[in-house]
Amino acid sequence: MPKKYFGTDGIRGKVNQEKINGEMFFKFGLAAGTYFKNIKKSKQTAIIAKDTRLSGYSLELLLYLDWLLLECMFIL
Repeated sequence: MPKKYFGTDGIRGKVNQEKINGEMFFKFGLAAGTYFKNIKKSKQTAIIAKDTRLSGYSLELLLYLDWLLLECMFIL
């Protein structure tokens, strides 16, 4: 069975279990940031939306750090 992370409303799954963990999310952030930086437009801005569960804040921080490293523009 292939791995499935995305649902109709974003990344789906329980955090810190088999599918969704800090390492996977860090890799996702680097991949997404690299993709956005390589699009041939003068400015790319990403908006990070999350629910209010504790895990949302920790995963948001990983995206924030990835995109800072890649010098991406984003809105929290």
